[in-house]
Amino acid sequence: SLRTHLPIPVWNRTCKAILTLLDLLEKFPYISMEDTFEQDYSEEQEGPAEGDAVTIAGNLIGCLERLDDEWFKSLQVIDPHTEDYLNRLKDEPVILAVAQKVSKHFARKNEQAVVARIALRQLEHYYSKTEAVYNAMRMLVDIKKKEAQNPDAAAAKEAEAKPQDAAAAGAQAEAEIFGDEEDVGVEDEPAVQLPTDFTMEEDLFKLVKDFVFFIYKNADERTKARAMLCDIFHKSIHNDFYTARDLLLMSHLQDAIHNMDISTQILFNRTMAQIGLCAFRQGLIPDAHHCLSELYSSGRIREILAQGVALRYHDRTPEQEKLEKRRQMPFHMHINLELLEAVNLIAAMLLETTHLLNTNNETRRRVSKSFWRLVEHYDKLTFMGPPENVRDHVMTATYALSQGDWKKANDTITSLKVWDLLPQKTEVLEMLTVKIKETALKIYLTVFAPHYSSIAVDQLCNMFEVDNNTVQSIASRLIISEEIQGSWHQPTQTIVMRNTGTTNLQKLALRCVDKVNILVDLNEKALGLRTGSLRERDDDDHHDRKGRRGGNQAYWDDKQKGGRGRNRREQFGRGGNRPQSLAKMHGWDKKNKDGRKGGYGGRKHGGDRHGGDRGDRGDAYSSFQTLSRK
Repeated sequence: SLRTHLPIPVWNRTCKAILTLLDLLEKFPYISMEDTFEQDYSEEQEGPAEGDAVTIAGNLIGCLERLDDEWFKSLQVIDPHTEDYLNRLKDEPVILAVAQKVSKHFARKNEQAVVARIALRQLEHYYSKTEAVYNAMRMLVDIKKKEAQNPDAAAAKEAEAKPQDAAAAGAQAEAEIFGDEEDVGVEDEPAVQLPTDFTMEEDLFKLVKDFVFFIYKNADERTKARAMLCDIFHKSIHNDFYTARDLLLMSHLQDAIHNMDISTQILFNRTMAQIGLCAFRQGLIPDAHHCLSELYSSGRIREILAQGVALRYHDRTPEQEKLEKRRQMPFHMHINLELLEAVNLIAAMLLETTHLLNTNNETRRRVSKSFWRLVEHYDKLTFMGPPENVRDHVMTATYALSQGDWKKANDTITSLKVWDLLPQKTEVLEMLTVKIKETALKIYLTVFAPHYSSIAVDQLCNMFEVDNNTVQSIASRLIISEEIQGSWHQPTQTIVMRNTGTTNLQKLALRCVDKVNILVDLNEKALGLRTGSLRERDDDDHHDRKGRRGGNQAYWDDKQKGGRGRNRREQFGRGGNRPQSLAKMHGWDKKNKDGRKGGYGGRKHGGDRHGGDRGDRGDAYSSFQTLSRK
């Protein structure tokens, strides 16, 4: 069911049984195990002689995957803030030892595809660990091996650490009386001893690399994709951003991830989150925002990272809800959501604050729509109190940065508690201070440059506490992109401004005039529709425009009005279906170029019918064409 898992004592006994079975299979190589073998239990069959090949039924890879899944489910159920969770985490070397022995068993049988499946299981235990956590696990393995060599000392130490009181003894006796099999022997069940041949690599990076290369060579496509994502995740948490980014782009997983299973999609989302955090730690703000904005654009960050279940139950069936809860990640593998939100909002603040003071807020220039919606929400607040959560801190820093107070913005950002989660806290805070100074300098030059005739570089260096090269770099980029109108004067080390552009007040006035003109036109049309004068005005405008045109356009207007009832015989001559030449149609032939009546196409046969009105237009049109040719 949803809230149950294999009891821990049963899980321990199963691990012991599998390790014993593997030792027997290694000791007696003539015994083999196959999952498709069917045992013949007839009495007539004689037993095999000693040393003959024997086949037994069993599925080692299935047992290993089931043990791994049950260990994973137990971590989902146990409260992560208790000691039981930590004790359960200490059983991870046991499942890794079982996986290593099963992998060696299938490697002797030369079943590389099965070994690749086991390698993926092992890789999924190692990819999310940092080097410090891996070293702590190696120390735990060494301690357990020493305890296995001295079982009496380990038992005495455990008895001293866990004295059994009268209440516990009574509970155990009651469980034995009433037959509660799940609780019998829970305290007395000894821990699984690690095999003596179980080893762990000293170098975590080499271990992950070996697993990944073996999977690339022998596994199927889904296993390769998951191994690639685990490798990218592992490189991201160790600050190797460029290699992780190149692996992701070359694999094209972002194009095919929608066709994969849900667990692989969750792994892809977790990988993208780690790439974003890695880019932020390296100071690559646009890359960090690009990775995290896609996750936050869905509005379901907890669900897509498998770190929580939404409260909207109306759009899911009970079975779907159970499956979604089964896919949740254990607590020790969670990515802190406050840290993700802080990185996403700070990256958007550094990219978007320059455009907050731009009156021409075009949608195409908005990098983060969610950040703009957040700014609009805080603009509507009557009173903005002291910052309490991550959003309040970022918005307070945004308003301070837009006013040029970079020190207040820096103090507000660095006061967040989420930076304690980063191992490189000092380096990250120094990087943020530099980025805030550069953003404040860019905002100052963009907003206040039109009010200066020239700005000295030394003054900017003193105001924002940056070096000369930084000021020159930022000012040059703004000049090249035409965000400020100015040029460098190298002898005096100043920026000479050319105030040729419109000011903010003038831009607002022009926008107001355009909107007023649109409003006046709409009101006039609405009034004309109500009074009925709109059609008359349109007719007068049409006649005025027609009178202002030349004779050529007037001719064609009159022709369209007077020739709507003309039949095809009249337009195209005697046949009515075959058009005459353009010269005859326009009156350019030799017979009709003198401008007599019936001088254009069809007039030879229809001139008497329409009289002199068409002949007058033919005279005018012929004269116009003659002047045009001259």
